[in-house]
Amino acid sequence: MEDFYVYELIDSDTQQPFYIGKGTGKRTQTYSTELLTGVSKTTKIAIMEMRLGGKEPEVRIVKDEISEIDAVELESALIKKYGRKGKDIGGILTNVLLRGHLQSNGQSKKYKTVQIEASVKDRLTEAIKPKGWSISFFVESLIEKYLDGSITGSFGSTNEAIFKNE
Repeated sequence: MEDFYVYELIDSDTQQPFYIGKGTGKRTQTYSTELLTGVSKTTKIAIMEMRLGGKEPEVRIVKDEISEIDAVELESALIKKYGRKGKDIGGILTNVLLRGHLQSNGQSKKYKTVQIEASVKDRLTEAIKPKGWSISFFVESLIEKYLDGSITGSFGSTNEAIFKNE
């Protein structure tokens, strides 16, 4: 079924997008309410700052009447094009992840919980501390690189991740 669309939330002052998303039905109408469901804390803050200034984000439909797979691909391409604040050099978007994901039931799911053993967490914290990264940022980056094929690997029987660059 081709009832998905990809949209940009636009900062009315700069006319630049600050968030890229995909949806169906009335998804974009959630931004005109106080609920702001299904968006990251960073995106909520950006919207609330606009509202404090007496403005609302504009919604621009990039492409509609497409499949969910096509919507995820376009959403990912636009996020890569504009980049994410604090994650990509010169990034302007408040998006948390580089790409949307599909669930087996066809619904988008962007977040999963990852359990990390205390000893592994301690070692990770020490390793990434000099770079100023959080563990969640590091794990998210690792998963994104694995999903886009820039690294390959597996999880061994000792619960230690074994990855390599290709």
